[in-house]
Amino acid sequence: MALDNSYQKNARFAGILYLITFVTSIPALLLLDPILHNERFITGSGSSSSILWGCILDMTNAIACIGTAVAIYPIVQKQNKSLALGFVTSRIFE
Repeated sequence: MALDNSYQKNARFAGILYLITFVTSIPALLLLDPILHNERFITGSGSSSSILWGCILDMTNAIACIGTAVAIYPIVQKQNKSLALGFVTSRIFE
């Protein structure tokens, strides 16, 4: 029973991190859009606070992506260790 409880905690934690990836990725894209599509942003008077918040949200998204894979790894490892390791690797490169 304790083993199932551990899996349930990992699954809930992974779900929360997965939701965090959605919540942080869309605003980060909107905040970083000016620097990605305006070649004069650096030399102009662009808003640095939006870029700062965009970068913070993007880093939070990256950490949540990796955390999702790490949280799911013990569960998937019991079925297929190679698949679990491949999932962690793909989330790190994402």
